[in-house]
Amino acid sequence: MLISITHKGSQAERLVTLAQIDAAEVVTTEFRYGRMHCFVPQLASDVAEIVWLMELAEERMLLPGMFTGSGHPLRQYVHAKSFASGAILALALANACQKILATADDTAIDIDILVVGFESPLDATTLHSWLRPLGWQLKLEDLPGDDTTSSHLHGRDMRLKGRQPLHKALSHLQLILTAADPDHIYWLGEEETRARIAQAQAVLASHPQGTQISKSMSAYPGMKQRFALGGLFEEDDIADGAMPQTPALSAEIRKIWSEQLQAWIEAGKYSSVLFMDADDAELAFQIAALPCLTKVTLSHALQEPLQHILQQANASELTDEEKRKFLLLRFAPTFKHPDLPGHELVILRGIQQCYPKWHRDAIVSMVCGHISPKRIIWMEESQAQFENWASGVAKKHPYSLQIHSLSATHNQHQVAIFDANETL
Repeated sequence: MLISITHKGSQAERLVTLAQIDAAEVVTTEFRYGRMHCFVPQLASDVAEIVWLMELAEERMLLPGMFTGSGHPLRQYVHAKSFASGAILALALANACQKILATADDTAIDIDILVVGFESPLDATTLHSWLRPLGWQLKLEDLPGDDTTSSHLHGRDMRLKGRQPLHKALSHLQLILTAADPDHIYWLGEEETRARIAQAQAVLASHPQGTQISKSMSAYPGMKQRFALGGLFEEDDIADGAMPQTPALSAEIRKIWSEQLQAWIEAGKYSSVLFMDADDAELAFQIAALPCLTKVTLSHALQEPLQHILQQANASELTDEEKRKFLLLRFAPTFKHPDLPGHELVILRGIQQCYPKWHRDAIVSMVCGHISPKRIIWMEESQAQFENWASGVAKKHPYSLQIHSLSATHNQHQVAIFDANETL
């Protein structure tokens, strides 16, 4: 993704001075997901342009095969590399513009801003209502011939025009890019999102749409939720797109699976467990009752299963102590969420039935590499070559492997147990 800020008029050199960069240099800043390059492609007495170009590091995103764009014109190339996240661009901008954002210089300058590859499910009317009170005129332009957008996002170029101090212009841009991105919590995390909300309070307090913008930043289901003993978190109207669903287990198989898991957890004396793509509330509650466990994390890419678990928990007979063990996280299963490392045990089920091959490989890399638990328990049903696949995983990562059938009468359910190799 790319941001361009242009001034046409007598304050061209002033704009570059306020940006605190040397027009003859390219300044590169590292951030969590890659690098941000800042440079001045044009500077004359009556025109100045500053560009921030975001370069994502694929290995940091852990989404192999997602980056395309070779051979496209710059506009479509940058868009194809964007991975549809305004929040990532806002994060990169914050890292690259710390000095500008901290300035007290309130010199107002006529500014044109171009954001290439802006993607958001919000319509133009909503964005206008957010930007107009901040002093911006908005124009959205579709990317012609582009087929890289996901089904629920619409790829566009966003143009803003206004007269603002540079630090306020960048602050407004960060706010809008973050609030308009439905997946911002995936990329920023809870702590940073709360910091962004606090920073924006002065602006939002007097903004006619301040409450709506603030809710967009704080009430999305991606925000991790602990059980509130007095009730559930506020539900919202965000619609989830079609996502893979873990196949349901019969009551008999579910009972055997629960008993096996409890036996393995008690034998290993694990204190923390992570269920990937968790959607079985009753199983989670049975596991939480084990005295050795102090933390039970349930993750899912969708809002609905986590809401259902919360509703059942608040209506259940779980003790307060058992409820406090739970942590619910909504995030894409290939994202390196910062709360994942430290879990001693990771449990997965039905992943091969739900996800395409490249996605499964990314999940394996994330679990074995980013989380690196002591043990991984992975169950699949009727998957040909499951043992060969699991052997390949154990050879690639520092884990030993045992293969079990769930029971003598249910040998179609295969369980792979990966134990971390001891290190000297």
